This record gives sequence, C-alpha cells and structure tokens, in this order.
Amino acid sequence: WYQVGGVKVPHQPLNPYTLKLFTRLLQQALNDKLEDIDFIQIAIVPSSTAGKISDGLRAIVKSLNTKVTVIFDEKFLVRTRSVTKAHEGGDRSINKHLDTIQVETIPSPDIPILLLDDVTTTGNSLNASRDLLNAAGCKNIIMLAIGQTVETNE
Repeated sequence: WYQVGGVKVPHQPLNPYTLKLFTRLLQQALNDKLEDIDFIQIAIVPSSTAGKISDGLRAIVKSLNTKVTVIFDEKFLVRTRSVTKAHEGGDRSINKHLDTIQVETIPSPDIPILLLDDVTTTGNSLNASRDLLNAAGCKNIIMLAIGQTVETNE
C-alpha cells in the first residue's frame, strides 16, 4: 500500500504531524495565492468506494484557518458506484469516473472552487471531477493533488 506522508493509510487516522503539515501548506497557499478573493469552495475528489471521501483530506480541510472563508460540502462530488482503483489494475478511462461520480450539492458558480485529490495516478478522476463541476456551472476551478503515484522497479 502506498501513502503520502500518512494521508492515505487504510483504516488508520491521519497522524497529527501529517495533518499539521499539509494543513499548514494548504493554508499558506490559500492565504498567499488567493489574496484577492474572500471565499473559496472546496470539493474533494471521491474515493473509489461509493459514498466515501478521503478521511485525511476531510481532516485537512476541516482544520484550515485561512483569511478566505472556506465553503466545504462533502456532497459537491459523490461516487455513486464503487470502482476498482487504477493502481490495482482498474479501468483507467475518464469515462469510468464520469459514469460513477455526480454533483449532489451544486456549488456556487460565482465562487472559485478548489478541487482537492489525495493521490492521482492517471489524473482521470481529477479531470472527470473538474468536468462534472464545470457542467454544474462552476467557472473557476483550481485543481490540486497532494501526491502522484510513481512506478517503482522493486
């Protein structure tokens, strides 16, 4: 199993050091890079399991203390049907995600939205989520993945 600083460890709570580190980095980015806005929405790319999002990302988002007002709703993006993970040999097409993720709570089209993913393998779940938010009327979508899967020869 892979992990990004403890953000993606199955069946374990996010370690406090990792929570503090990634929260601080995201807070700094939001405060520094988005200084001209008052509000930001945050959507999390859903897990491959139906109805689930990353506990680690949820904890990071809920720990944010930023200058901008954060609007977070777990129902911005929802996986409606479980899929096999790409790194476990699952279908890597963007259509797999477009067919199994939906926008349940429609974000405000006038407020920028940060689309957050823990780990990206192909980028297709991130791109599908962006396309779905765009189709729901979101105009300013900022995509961020904490890590990317890499191939190793071990």
